Amino acid sequence: MLALFENPGWGSVIFEARLAFYGVPHCLATTGDVCNDLVARDALQKINPVAQLPAPVLDDDQIISESAAMTFLAANVAAQSGGPWFLGARMTALEIHVMAVTHRSPCADWFKSEALYLSAISARAESLAAFAPVTRRSFG
Repeated sequence: MLALFENPGWGSVIFEARLAFYGVPHCLATTGDVCNDLVARDALQKINPVAQLPAPVLDDDQIISESAAMTFLAANVAAQSGGPWFLGARMTALEIHVMAVTHRSPCADWFKSEALYLSAISARAESLAAFAPVTRRSFG
């Protein structure tokens, strides 16, 4: 189960809300004020070397520390947006980011095998005629 190191009212509320919205099972680990409490900061730094919140920790102890990656993670784990696009029935700028990220080396193969939902969104975006010149030039 995903563990979310957080502090109520801090920026971690954004990722916690994403997890709740997508129905992703998780547990909360409240850290305390890592800016003003050195004990709390030192404890978090053992989990996340940069001591930033939120700090989601996956089952394999991998830590996700970049905001966009957290968004992709929440949607991919849930794989249920209620529509063909990342946020539902309407395409947004996120699909362009997904399309680009799923082609980056050395991660392209990983997305195809481990992030099927994101790979499907990428393929859907790539199929749009408006992107044909861009995808041809960038992805071959």
